[in-house]
Amino acid sequence: MSTNPREPILKPLSAYASPPTRPVYPIAVLLVEAAATLAASQPFPWHHAVIPAAGYQVIRGVDGATWVAGIAALCLVMAAVFWRKPPEFYSKWSMGLIAFAATLGMFVDYINWMTRGAQLHVTPYFGPGFYIALAGTAIVVTAMVRTWFVRV
Repeated sequence: MSTNPREPILKPLSAYASPPTRPVYPIAVLLVEAAATLAASQPFPWHHAVIPAAGYQVIRGVDGATWVAGIAALCLVMAAVFWRKPPEFYSKWSMGLIAFAATLGMFVDYINWMTRGAQLHVTPYFGPGFYIALAGTAIVVTAMVRTWFVRV
């Protein structure tokens, strides 16, 4: 060991390590809330399918929008990830894809039932389940935006 004061003293490698990251609980809670909202929309009526000479049939979320259950499951998976660690590169992009899929699914569902209504010369019906799922999609998009503002 040298006694020269100008010579740098070696630091242990642990001194260069970054501090441990903390999970982001509000985003995880938002995602659990989104999953609960999306799951709650399933038993409610979404649409009415007009049957010629027989009236109409009520289409519930479980019958016509099962893709919402997949989005809710993905939200729970991402909530578990964010409960353990903060969002990183891949989890931020995963949230972007989930939010895009949820928004696109709601848009396609809306356009699909608008065209069915127009073809049958009746006004399309959007029930409470559709609007509850729309609120759940808004929560998913909010959680996605919040993940991109987390500094790692």
